[in-house]
Amino acid sequence: MVEVCKKLNIGLVGNGFNPNATFSEISKLPKKRYDIMRNYMPTKGTHGLDMMHRTCGTQINLDYKNEEDYKIKTRVATCLIPIALSIFSNSPFKESKLNNYLSYRSFIWQNTDPDRSGLINFFMSDENSFETVSYTHLRAHETRGNL
Repeated sequence: MVEVCKKLNIGLVGNGFNPNATFSEISKLPKKRYDIMRNYMPTKGTHGLDMMHRTCGTQINLDYKNEEDYKIKTRVATCLIPIALSIFSNSPFKESKLNNYLSYRSFIWQNTDPDRSGLINFFMSDENSFETVSYTHLRAHETRGNL
């Protein structure tokens, strides 16, 4: 990636939040599900629309060979979340100005729909199992912590 960018005279910047554009300058995807979310988000937090349109995402995929391997990997991944936030949420700028946060992206997620954000404590519990885990189970039996 570095070699290709050098040849094209392109720089790479790690950032968790669009550092320059105002909310109105961001293009919105014309999809029905996003229209639904754009109407819903303002009812559940103060920064849901910024989360949708101005933050960058981080995702991991884990493979596991058995139940014990699954439990270990989900627990380790849960423990690593604060470290990953520190590494990948570099976002001290908003609309081309310093915003007084090292990670404005984390601030946004802390002020977004609590049903969609926070740590999933279930992964640290003895009940953690790939046989029982499901979104419904997590929502019905889980208390989420704030990041």
